[in-house]
Amino acid sequence: MRILHTSDWHLNDKLGRIPRQGDIVKRLEEIANYLDEHRVNVMVVAGDLFSQYNRLEELKSAVENMNEVFKPFLLGGGTIVTISGNHDNEAFFNLMSLTLDLAVPIDPNKPGARPRGRLYLAARPTYLLLEDNAGQQVQFVLMPYPTSSRYLKDEKTKYSSMDEKNSLLHQAMLQNFVIY
Repeated sequence: MRILHTSDWHLNDKLGRIPRQGDIVKRLEEIANYLDEHRVNVMVVAGDLFSQYNRLEELKSAVENMNEVFKPFLLGGGTIVTISGNHDNEAFFNLMSLTLDLAVPIDPNKPGARPRGRLYLAARPTYLLLEDNAGQQVQFVLMPYPTSSRYLKDEKTKYSSMDEKNSLLHQAMLQNFVIY
């Protein structure tokens, strides 16, 4: 299986007040060409797909750009796996993840590899088994950025030190593991 690892796309980000999306789309097109040229099966985006401060219209535009650039890769059986990062808007990332799960539901109790040719968004710790055309399987353990708001949802959760906070985050990550 051929895997391309990327991260920190920060779609629709700005440099000060200067929009960067035109340059970002050109880099995405370079990545899409690389996927095709090297017959990549899975592309991983390890955090910061979007920028936390994007407005809804900017997020919509970013998703449209991704759709235009990567739809041929997905239609050809390629798979995109993304993990939420510290700059991703958690509410938007979760909304997209839940929407994908409704559009293409996957039974977590059914064993085996998950379907190719789709986008997977990991907003929580996730186990994902994928298989290439030759039948080679790869297990992905996806661990989104461990923010307090993502994992310590109980507003009463208090901690007195960074060590205690990290311990609570670790426990919460293990309890929130999802199997696709």
